Amino acid sequence: MATYLKQIVLIFAVLTASLTFINCSQTSPEITDVNHCLIFEYKDEVSKPDVRLSVFVDSNSNVNRYDRIKINCLQNKYIWDTKDLILIKETDNEAVGYNNFVLPAGQSFINGNYEVILFNADQKETKLGFNVQIDPSFYNYSAKQIRNEISKLSVIKQISIYNKQKQLIYYGENTDFNNSRDIWVRFNDAAYYYDMWLTKNKNLMIILPQTKVEPN
Repeated sequence: MATYLKQIVLIFAVLTASLTFINCSQTSPEITDVNHCLIFEYKDEVSKPDVRLSVFVDSNSNVNRYDRIKINCLQNKYIWDTKDLILIKETDNEAVGYNNFVLPAGQSFINGNYEVILFNADQKETKLGFNVQIDPSFYNYSAKQIRNEISKLSVIKQISIYNKQKQLIYYGENTDFNNSRDIWVRFNDAAYYYDMWLTKNKNLMIILPQTKVEPN
């Protein structure tokens, strides 16, 4: 997957909105690679995180042809199935997926093998496998605790910034912003932001609680 397309996939992993498309293809989907990311999102400093799985696949086919995506956990037979696809196009590269696969409260994504299955409107399918590996203790950490644990991993510090209309105005590696004022100086319409960590293999993202942007 091209670098810029990978960045777009990560943006959609952060966001929880999705775009739905209807198609009428008669050919089987063609997918070449799977990009998955477990997202641990904290609402406050003391609560355990909300966790969701984002899965996107690279496609050699026109992504408008896809109708449905299904994820199977081969360890416990859990199945996620949705038609709320997110379709991404960038020059000659295309990707399709969904960013909000979740489990019932109190349950965790188990380590092991999963498979993603894509369907077109005629329900012709293709599948690829991927493997999830995460320290199970992460599910029990508060935001304060995860700050200490994440330093043990190889991670990239990132940030997402939003305006008062809750629109994303910046997402990327945080090399410039040391505090709230630094953000306000560059984006004077910024209202709040999230500090984040992304592992270098891009399979784990930590999103810390929302912080208000203030000029002082």
